[in-house]
Amino acid sequence: MYLDGVGEMSCIVIVDDQGTSRRVMSKLASTIEIDAAVVEFEYPLEALSFFRENTPDLVITDYSMPVINGAEFVRRFRDMPECYDVPIVVVTAYTNPEFRRLALEAGTTEYLSLPLDFEEFRLRSRNLLALRNSRRLASQIPGCVSPEEVYTGTLKDSRARAELLDGLLQTLSHKLIGKIEQLDLVCGDLMALLEVSPCAAVFVDSDLRVRRFTNVAANLLDLGDDDIGRRLPLTSSCLVRTDLSTDLAIAKEQNRTMEKFVEDPAGRFYRIRIIPTPHRNDALWGAVISFDRMHVAEPGLA
Repeated sequence: MYLDGVGEMSCIVIVDDQGTSRRVMSKLASTIEIDAAVVEFEYPLEALSFFRENTPDLVITDYSMPVINGAEFVRRFRDMPECYDVPIVVVTAYTNPEFRRLALEAGTTEYLSLPLDFEEFRLRSRNLLALRNSRRLASQIPGCVSPEEVYTGTLKDSRARAELLDGLLQTLSHKLIGKIEQLDLVCGDLMALLEVSPCAAVFVDSDLRVRRFTNVAANLLDLGDDDIGRRLPLTSSCLVRTDLSTDLAIAKEQNRTMEKFVEDPAGRFYRIRIIPTPHRNDALWGAVISFDRMHVAEPGLA
């Protein structure tokens, strides 16, 4: 009779009402581990009676059996306090996915279909038995933490970290919302300033498309409401020969104000300043471009 405990040999139980199949499975089971004790049962109820006093390390059972089928056998087996974590393999010729589902729901560890690949069966069973033995030995060592306890502790730590992270994200979200509201106010103030500014200034996006402009800029660059969304320079303006794309890209990359001087076809000089105005994210990045008329030619510009 098999007795559970440290140093005892592993117990592998075969449950199959067909004598030939039972003998084949027992022969295979004896190759899983050297000196393993293989116990056979023709009827599942007899096996369940055996489990009341003996805890196996691996159970291999058929699905189609008298009185109760494999799924019900697994369910009753799992209800036994000492057998809740014992690996159990169901081997059957049934290919109906419903049987597989019922067996897995009952607590089956592995579900293998016939014809059986003997080498795969040995490898899978050996891995299950090795895991079972490691748990059994660990439970006998004073102070040793079982895999279940490690898993439970890790799960608790993960949940605690998740709760902490969730709290931090909520705090950051509130702060971010506050910053966005501040940026919206700043953007609104900027738009108001553009409306009343005595300077020629245009607010553009990263593709030089016009967003807003001052009245002075409207006169200088011949801008109208239809130009919102169009790119600068505008062919009808004094910037017909000025390319601002490179300067805008540099201002964005370096996040600093760019300044240059240009001359219009009439020989008038202007100082152009490109002032980056990042807003929320790169998709909404923009810049204010101001145009100041130079009434006196500066050295080096002529």
